[in-house]
Amino acid sequence: MLSILEKWIYVVYLKTECTMLETKLKKVR
Repeated sequence: MLSILEKWIYVVYLKTECTMLETKLKKVR
């Protein structure tokens, strides 16, 4: 089982990755 802290870090990591991908797509366009 993942601890609450690990889950939180995982969620934050995914959110940052999504925002970075969005900015990359916007720059390409």
